[in-house]
Amino acid sequence: MRLHSCGCERAPITLIQTTLGAETAAAEQACPGRPGPTLDARLFGTRTGRILQEFLTNTAHYPLANIALVLVLKGTFDRAVGLDVVLMFVAAAIQAYALGRWDFEGRPHPVLGNLIGPIVFSALSLGLLGEGIVSEPNHLGYWAYSAVFGVLRGARLHIRGWLSEALIVLEAMARASIVLIMYWMFEVYLDRHYSTLSGFLSDYSHVYVSIVIPAFGLLLGAASVARLRSLDQLQQTAVRLRTLSEWSWGTRLVWTALAEPETLSLNRRTRVVLFMDIRGFTAWCDSHSLTDIATMLERYYSAAEEAWSRHRVLLAKLSADEIMLVVADAAESIRTAIDLRAKTEEALAAYGLSAGIGINGGVLIEGVIGSQQKKAYEVIGDPVNVASRICKGAQGGEILVSDTVLRHLNDPFDVERSFSITAKGKQGLVQVHTLRSHAAEARAKPEPPAAVSA
Repeated sequence: MRLHSCGCERAPITLIQTTLGAETAAAEQACPGRPGPTLDARLFGTRTGRILQEFLTNTAHYPLANIALVLVLKGTFDRAVGLDVVLMFVAAAIQAYALGRWDFEGRPHPVLGNLIGPIVFSALSLGLLGEGIVSEPNHLGYWAYSAVFGVLRGARLHIRGWLSEALIVLEAMARASIVLIMYWMFEVYLDRHYSTLSGFLSDYSHVYVSIVIPAFGLLLGAASVARLRSLDQLQQTAVRLRTLSEWSWGTRLVWTALAEPETLSLNRRTRVVLFMDIRGFTAWCDSHSLTDIATMLERYYSAAEEAWSRHRVLLAKLSADEIMLVVADAAESIRTAIDLRAKTEEALAAYGLSAGIGINGGVLIEGVIGSQQKKAYEVIGDPVNVASRICKGAQGGEILVSDTVLRHLNDPFDVERSFSITAKGKQGLVQVHTLRSHAAEARAKPEPPAAVSA
């Protein structure tokens, strides 16, 4: 289950010296950082990271080899040479941006993307350097290699298994051959005798580099396959562990545990606690099959999650038929409860069931607690116990709110009746109020007399 983000800026959790009626900003300051996207970034990288990776592992290779060749052959860095080099790297950067962004967004276009570089370079060169420079062998090689890399990468989108890995090795060998081809161009520039393959291989030093460079490419390709296999296994394992962690803690707390673990230490904080459980659940289970129980609970929990995920819920815990939510402020707890009731009523009505809700707030102890091998994020204290007791006193479809919470609402909700209940561990009675079923539409009215403590 995914726990909705509290929608706040990252800030350390400190002791909140505030009442339940404090401004929402103060409550949000106590909420740890944003979840979801940061976890995804750690597992799969960011868009900027993908673009940079594309530039370093793909688009910059040929321009780098080309600049070395041009500088060695020309022996100078005049305006034409400098502009030629700059234009090719500009084209490579644009190509990396397009490929990296498309890949990050899950819509890769490797064939078209790898041709962006030579297209941009040729267009800029024609306008600034003239037609002749585009037809030079090293620039034609830019087109050729870009097409080869695009085809190899495009084929991998439709091929799986060892064939895909073979294409990775083949691409690595093709990248290594850039150095060999550039070296060939350099030798031809010095001696036309080397313009043919047989002429080039007539020199033993050329035979040596013609063997060693592709061999290095083969080894690098095999290393890339091994690295990608390991990365894939790590990502799959991390995703499974993330899912299991989010089922227990929720997305927000998992992110906080990774990014700011110190903020999860035990501390006193002002919170509102909401409990919800099904009336007559045990008796209903006794007369139904395990399949019926599992189906009902799944529909119940799914409906509840749909409701609470729209609100700033800090912690969600499920236990049998009971749901416990921790919220930062009083008004948000009421809105959450109204949505919970509306969403779960239909799911439970199909089974002849209903659920009651109890809400209470105050200063409690919140944070990670447990043994060395088993830890959980818990909320402990009298406000939690009282909220649970209030929930047990609620009838099906009823929302009972403690006087502590209701007194700190800026916009009063419509109250149907007020009465007192006993709570275990409390010497006196606890004043509670029942919200009307149409309370969502009755906001912003003057506080009714029934909401006043008896």
